[in-house]
Amino acid sequence: MKDITLPLYAVTKVVGLEKTESTLSVACALAQTGETAGTLILTCEQTHTFSGPRGAVTSGEGGVYFTLLLPAQNEAEKVGLALANAIGYTVEHALELNTKLVPGGVAVWDKKSHKWKQFADVTCTADGEHLFLSAGILLNNPAPRFLVSSHTDLKRLLKSETSKELFLDAVLDTFWKYYSFLKH
Repeated sequence: MKDITLPLYAVTKVVGLEKTESTLSVACALAQTGETAGTLILTCEQTHTFSGPRGAVTSGEGGVYFTLLLPAQNEAEKVGLALANAIGYTVEHALELNTKLVPGGVAVWDKKSHKWKQFADVTCTADGEHLFLSAGILLNNPAPRFLVSSHTDLKRLLKSETSKELFLDAVLDTFWKYYSFLKH
C-alpha cells in the first residue's frame, strides 16, 4: 500500500488590528506587497461590514473578523465551504447549538423566534495568485438593528460570552483538517 501524505497547513503570521475598514482590503494590499500564504489578518472592529439602508454599518468589538491569505490552489467556492463547515462544526460540538449552512455563511437555530438566523458570513475570493478567505462571526456582539430579524449573535443564544481566542482556534483547527483534504 502506498503512503499518502497530506500537506499540513497552519497560520504562519498574524496581523492584528484594533480597527479597520475590512480585513479583506488589508489582505489584498499585503498580497500585492508579496505577503505569503498563511497570513491571518484579524481585527477587533470592522467599519464596513454590512451595507444597510443608511450605508455601511460598523461591526463592533466582540465579534470575530478575519481574512486568511491562502495560495490559489483550490476553487474559492470549495475553500469557503470548508470554512463555513468548520464554523458550523465548532458551534455544534463546542457550544451545542444547531447550525446549518446558508448562502454566504452559517445560521443557527433560534429557539425563541423559532427560525434559523445567520451569525456568520463567509466569503472566498481570488486574484489568480491568492485566495482571500474572510469571515465575520457575531460571537459576543449583537447584529446590526436592521438585520435582527435575519441575524443573531451567539452570546444572545448562549446567555454568556465565548472566548474569541478559543473559538477562533477551534474553527481554524477544524478548517485546516477540511482544507488538507481538498484537491491541491
